Amino acid sequence: MLRMRLETGRSNRRKQGNSMLLTLPPRILLRDRFKLFYLSLALLCLFLNGCDGPTKEENVKSSPSQASDPAELVKSAVNKQETGAYDEAINILNQALEINAQFAPANYQKGLIYEEWDKREEALKEYKKAIEIDPAYDDARLGLASVYGKSVLNDLAVEQLLKVAETRKDDPEIHFKIALEYWYLQDIPKSANHYVRVIEIAPEHLQAHLNLISVYERMKNW
Repeated sequence: MLRMRLETGRSNRRKQGNSMLLTLPPRILLRDRFKLFYLSLALLCLFLNGCDGPTKEENVKSSPSQASDPAELVKSAVNKQETGAYDEAINILNQALEINAQFAPANYQKGLIYEEWDKREEALKEYKKAIEIDPAYDDARLGLASVYGKSVLNDLAVEQLLKVAETRKDDPEIHFKIALEYWYLQDIPKSANHYVRVIEIAPEHLQAHLNLISVYERMKNW
């Protein structure tokens, strides 16, 4: 009888022990799962932060050549200009000029931006500065002529175009622009001469043929 009681007691203790084994581990496992979840989440965040790419400071450090090369800065400014970010583009070009104040393409690009921005006075200033640095800068002279034309300063526009024509004698578009400016100035014979020159260089230039007809009709009425 005593043995049976002892065995019964042992059996009960085993059952209680088994009961503890069945009830305690799930709590421990649940807690451990939460710890594992939060640890995994933290690691994931660290990984994603590492994949976000370089910061602005890191970008500057990673591209020292762009920060010190005016030509690369001009390219960057052109990209900004194409998106309409004129202020940012001008700031970038100012950086280029801080590096090299005699880098005429930066002034020229500023002129283009200001002209596109309809800031003619600023555009004239930048085009003139580019020409001052490099008198042979034809594109800057064309920019200057463009702004003069828009400002109805046709005589000044012709002056710049004629200087470009000295080095680009066989460029039909230059002579076409000169002919137009002379037309606006009502200097009909000179307008006709340059339309003829356009047709000599580019016989297929349809608009020059049409404009020349109009010029000849005007000359008949003189």
